[in-house]
Amino acid sequence: MLKSLIKSKAIPVVFLALFISSTAFSADCVAIIGGGIAGLSAQHELAKNGICSHIYEAADRWGGRVRTGPSVDGIYTNAGAEFVDSTHSHVLSYMREFNIPLNPRTSPPHYQSDHFIYQGRVFTHDEVNERIFKDNPLAISRLLADEGNAAKHASLVHMNLDQYLNSLGFDGFAKSFFTTELKLEVGLDTKGMSAATFAELFRFDPNARSLRFLPENDEAYRVMGGTQRIVDALHFQHPTGVDLQTKLTSISSSDGKTFHLAFATPQGERNLAAHDVIITVPFHQLKDVHLNVGPIPSDVSAAISHTTYGKHTKLVIYFNRRMWNEAGHTGDIVSDKGYQIFDSSHGQPGKSGSLTAYIGDTLEPAQQEAKVKQVLGDLEKLFPGISKTYTTSQAFSYEHSYTGMAGVSENALIPKRPTQLGKHIFFAGEGISMTDPGYMNGAIGTAKDAVDKISTARNAETVIRRSRCIMQAIAPALH
Repeated sequence: MLKSLIKSKAIPVVFLALFISSTAFSADCVAIIGGGIAGLSAQHELAKNGICSHIYEAADRWGGRVRTGPSVDGIYTNAGAEFVDSTHSHVLSYMREFNIPLNPRTSPPHYQSDHFIYQGRVFTHDEVNERIFKDNPLAISRLLADEGNAAKHASLVHMNLDQYLNSLGFDGFAKSFFTTELKLEVGLDTKGMSAATFAELFRFDPNARSLRFLPENDEAYRVMGGTQRIVDALHFQHPTGVDLQTKLTSISSSDGKTFHLAFATPQGERNLAAHDVIITVPFHQLKDVHLNVGPIPSDVSAAISHTTYGKHTKLVIYFNRRMWNEAGHTGDIVSDKGYQIFDSSHGQPGKSGSLTAYIGDTLEPAQQEAKVKQVLGDLEKLFPGISKTYTTSQAFSYEHSYTGMAGVSENALIPKRPTQLGKHIFFAGEGISMTDPGYMNGAIGTAKDAVDKISTARNAETVIRRSRCIMQAIAPALH
């Protein structure tokens, strides 16, 4: 009855959430570990199914890596998650549900895009293709042969990127290009990055003499006002449903049905019991959690033991005018000095603008001014005089950005990503998504999958209980 009223919208989810969250946590409520977009989405979807839940977040804020920084000159900047693809149905659904507008990332057709600054020179995308194919015919032949060799492809998981590029014969410009692009994408040092990453993310077309970088996401939209609007909207639906500064330290169970969770809080240890648990924090954060829930499957133990996360920084540089647009350019630039640039003020009103330099490493505060000067030096090659329009900058660094594994690529691990531990512990988050790893859509999608499993199991249990009651009621008449 309650579930049908929710689905018919006779009871708004926000009112149901207030009722559920005002009651004491019981074992029938789902314990959600992590208050990022996956955890908040799981809570929202559980409420739609009439299932109570509570989130336990170790940090002092909800939202995880979905965060919008302070605005400068009226320009908002996303410190974490940035773009939405036209195929990201879960995110787009929330945009409609919460009435959050999107800003299409379209530019006039005559605008130039994708310039590369390597070895002090400016190249177009076509010039990069030509240079790589012209200078490395033997290396590309070897690479194409490897693409058709399943055994060779499987062995790349155990070879680092540096070794593989050297074995193929790539050096100079080509090697610099590949290592820069991959370090920016994954946020890991190339000597610790699997060669499988290269094989998964680059595709070569010898006939067209071109290479493509995968996955080919269209990144069609930005969230107007910043992506934090999504997590804020989710939290607004369940305002008392998150406990902050509550870090999971152990999960134990003697029967595989009821799980005892222990947390460290500023007030001391906290304990509770739950029949179902959704873990949305990255696997590597479970290394410090004591798991006493019976045998741990090999895929789960491998994910916990070997998962690592890349490091990235968004260095946002502000200008009193948008010289790149005045020059008929989108502002999309990649430099071999270790950053790629995009227009983070695109679609925002006003004359001032911002370019974000996305760096494949963390940036210490003392390094910020020098890095800004370095980026401005590169920009001067394309837009002479732009340094004079510079106003200020701010940086957002993440120690944990994109999922990877020591010696293994993110994409190569997709078939091995565990989604469940036993019948009642579920995993969710962008890091385990098979379709959208690294994107908000992947986090929301895996959260919905976990909720569907819990809801289906609980519905089945309800049917069994009702059947038993009916049989007990009619048993006397049968005799």
